[in-house]
Amino acid sequence: MRSRRAARSADKAAFDTTARKLVGMFQKNFAKFEAQVDAEVRAAAPDVKMAAE
Repeated sequence: MRSRRAARSADKAAFDTTARKLVGMFQKNFAKFEAQVDAEVRAAAPDVKMAAE
């Protein structure tokens, strides 16, 4: 399996698009459970900026 860095160098735009899509999917799903978790867990959730790094 290729590393994240190798995958990004092969097609950075596609990687970034997919990462942003996955973050959005996570955020939408996590909203269902957000009220039931501690602030530390909410703070650890991915965001779009993290996905692009």
